[in-house]
Amino acid sequence: MSNTKENRMKTKDIAMIGIFGALLFVITMLTGSLMALSMAVQMYSVATIALLSAPLYMLVMSKVHKKGAVIGICSLVGILWVLFGGFFVLIWMIALGIVGEIIVSKTQYQNYKTLTISFGLYTVAYYLGAIAPIYYYPAYVYRLGYPAETSDALIATAHTPVGYIAIPVTIAAIILGAIIAKSLLKKHFEKAGVV
Repeated sequence: MSNTKENRMKTKDIAMIGIFGALLFVITMLTGSLMALSMAVQMYSVATIALLSAPLYMLVMSKVHKKGAVIGICSLVGILWVLFGGFFVLIWMIALGIVGEIIVSKTQYQNYKTLTISFGLYTVAYYLGAIAPIYYYPAYVYRLGYPAETSDALIATAHTPVGYIAIPVTIAAIILGAIIAKSLLKKHFEKAGVV
């Protein structure tokens, strides 16, 4: 019974998820906005976001390490994106957040590989909600309020080698981001029992 109580989130855990979720959203928003200055560069925004957000994501997961942390972060980031028209981000964040939650819960948030998979799912959820609609639902791009020429250029850029190469680059960035996080958080991981 005491083990069940230890696995429940406390107020400080919820506050930590709120703070780190907000920080992850800000990183995503600022990076995406800065990289949107060029159509070709924007295709690589998620890869850059993965590199910048991996340490924060891995830190909060290893600090809270209780059921609900993954879906909490994903839901919060998704809800914040809805405020800026990112409805697809919310859908993918919830769907892949549930999968990530199931995976990391099995190791009680104390396995680096499952944390990496969870982070990968978080990043892929953002990609599928923010960038991938350019491929699978171009009408969405026109609803974002860009001038028609900008939307046309973005869609055209996505369907060039620059756009297609961005997908494996993003996957590599997820792995590299997790490696950077492990290096930066080595002492914290040891203290938290993450192996």
